[in-house]
Amino acid sequence: MDTTFSAENNPPKIGEISIIRGDATRIASLTKERFDLKDSDEIFEKDIVQTSKKGVARLLLNDGSTVLIAPDSSFYIKEHKV
Repeated sequence: MDTTFSAENNPPKIGEISIIRGDATRIASLTKERFDLKDSDEIFEKDIVQTSKKGVARLLLNDGSTVLIAPDSSFYIKEHKV
């Protein structure tokens, strides 16, 4: 598997975390790496955001819309068009 990243194969940034309460994780689309989320972390197309049983995350998308992810949930960003 090619693990070289470039502007051509990186998924586009679609927004960022505006609020985290409790624990939440981002699963990167290309590498499947898990990252503990904190306020202002970037989110990319095809990422998965998961919240813990007591976690809540709010995404602020590039177009100004928001997504609230409830506790014990997963949210897959398949595609985001502005």
